[in-house]
Amino acid sequence: MLPESITALDLSVLDFIRHTLANPVADVIMKLVTYSVEYGISLILAFIIMMFIKNMRKTGVAMLISSALTLILGELALKNIICRPRPFMINGSVDLIIKAPSGFSFPSSHTALCFAAATAIFLLHKKLGIAAYIYAAAVAFSRMYLYVHYPSDVLGGIVLGICCGLISVTAIKFIGGRIELSKKQNSAEKEQSQ
Repeated sequence: MLPESITALDLSVLDFIRHTLANPVADVIMKLVTYSVEYGISLILAFIIMMFIKNMRKTGVAMLISSALTLILGELALKNIICRPRPFMINGSVDLIIKAPSGFSFPSSHTALCFAAATAIFLLHKKLGIAAYIYAAAVAFSRMYLYVHYPSDVLGGIVLGICCGLISVTAIKFIGGRIELSKKQNSAEKEQSQ
């Protein structure tokens, strides 16, 4: 459980967003943005597309690894250790405009998955990575706008996602380097034997 002072500050930010930015058009946009990540739809689609583009395959694999790592650490571990109730459970006066999500609140899995994928993409393809970060930021904001995550949940998701993205790309580069080194050694050995 996080300290009550953090929760109070978080709720004041969520209430500010709700009272100043909420409107019917934004409601539709935020629902579309947040639902684009439901069940990993956008990530799975991006992975499939990347597998068909030769110079993007490594990025797709890095994205897949970072997403799996994020789910294990965030959804299965951290959420069940911290057990933070979602904001709409604390502030019962809020009418949700989406179906109430189940599970605990910290960290935001939607945010973490998007930032993990964006980091993996950015480290291997800068321009595409910038677009992925913009999308990830929109998803993160949508989770607060919809009152299903606190700002600190989103911040935790960003940190977790970036770390998982860095780990996955580092692992891919390390393994790729080892494979390349092994190929060079095999080639050198064949030349010596001839």
